[in-house]
Amino acid sequence: MGQVVLSGQMIAGPPAAGDSFPGSQLNVPLQFISGGQAGKGYGVATGVLTRLVQSPLAFVPLQGVGPTDTVTKGDTLYFKCDSPMDLRVTQDDGVGGTTIHLEPGVHGVLLKEFSTIKPLVLLEVQGTGKMEYYISGPR
Repeated sequence: MGQVVLSGQMIAGPPAAGDSFPGSQLNVPLQFISGGQAGKGYGVATGVLTRLVQSPLAFVPLQGVGPTDTVTKGDTLYFKCDSPMDLRVTQDDGVGGTTIHLEPGVHGVLLKEFSTIKPLVLLEVQGTGKMEYYISGPR
C-alpha cells in the first residue's frame, strides 16, 4: 500500500511588510480529509501522467482510471493544466449507477477528494493544451 501526503498552506492577504488594509491574513493548512497530516493510504495509483490534448470540441477519456484501467475506484485526483479545459467527472453513485458532473474551465491546479462510497470511475477532458494528472484509490 502507498501513501499520499499533502503538506503546505494557502496564505491570502496583504503582503507581510508595509501598511496594508485589511490587516488580516487567511492561513489555511492543506491536508486531506482522511489521514490528515499523516496522509492517506492507497492501493493503486496512476503515477503522475502528462498529456498534450488537442480536443476542443469533444471529451476524451484520460488513461489511468476506468473499469479496466489501473485505478477502478479513485478517491484522490490531482489535475494541472496550462490552458482552460473542461473536465467531465463520472462517479459511482453508491447504489449501482453513476453520476456525471462537469468541472468547466479548469485552468491551473485542481485537487479533489472523493468518498470511497462514491469514487471517481472515469475522467474525461475537453480542450487544447498540456496537462498532468495523478489519480489514486483503494483499487
